[in-house]
Amino acid sequence: MDLKRKRGDNWTRQEKELFINIMRHSSSIIENKNTDTDANKQKLAEWQKIERKFRQLSGTSRQISQLKGVWRRMKMTAKKNVSQNLNPSEEDRTIMEICSNMEKNANDPISVKYQSEQESVDSVCDESLSDKEDVTEEALTIPTDSEVLTVDNPPNVVPRNDNIKILLNAPKIQKQKFFGKKERFRRIKTSHKTLSDSNLLIKEQSLKLLQAEYDLKLEYQRRELQYQKEKHKIELQILMLEKEKKELEIAALKKIY
Repeated sequence: MDLKRKRGDNWTRQEKELFINIMRHSSSIIENKNTDTDANKQKLAEWQKIERKFRQLSGTSRQISQLKGVWRRMKMTAKKNVSQNLNPSEEDRTIMEICSNMEKNANDPISVKYQSEQESVDSVCDESLSDKEDVTEEALTIPTDSEVLTVDNPPNVVPRNDNIKILLNAPKIQKQKFFGKKERFRRIKTSHKTLSDSNLLIKEQSLKLLQAEYDLKLEYQRRELQYQKEKHKIELQILMLEKEKKELEIAALKKIY
């Protein structure tokens, strides 16, 4: 019996844009050409992060296999449209930009070395956080000239959580801090509170401006009404004077005749 693969649900444009935006930040790991054990572990962990982030932001559950298939088809379609000059869409140009940036970084030895070393540091930090230790601050010690290891002399010592040595030739990082889950949560909560306070202050200022504008309109209407009353009063006085003038003229004519 001929079995057919079950096709996944169609993706909306909003889901595709969200997925491409997520992949823009994760492509440095996903598009890594290395296939060793560490690279494969990093890719799997990154795909799990992508799947979790996509589910949280879109509200739609997609399996990792579906995400991989969609990303592979997006790249193939973008390369085809760009190579054949088939009027590529904004989506195709964005995907090709992501791929081209990865190729540039892959051809740059300094960028490759910095990226691999940075990923190794990030993996060590993730392991320390997964142990649920309240690590509030860990300093990274800069090795001396005798301790600096190069590509020709790879390190054989596994870095420890309490003392991670950065093996960079340039640029040298003087000090870097890692924060535990509680500290990161506190910082996020503080930033949210600051943003809420700023929004509240903006709303209060807007209300004050609206109140001032309303008061000015009331004052303008009051003065306009007062002006109209004074104008009407003066017009009545003018009419009364004209009436008296006519009466005096009539009385003078009667005396003459």
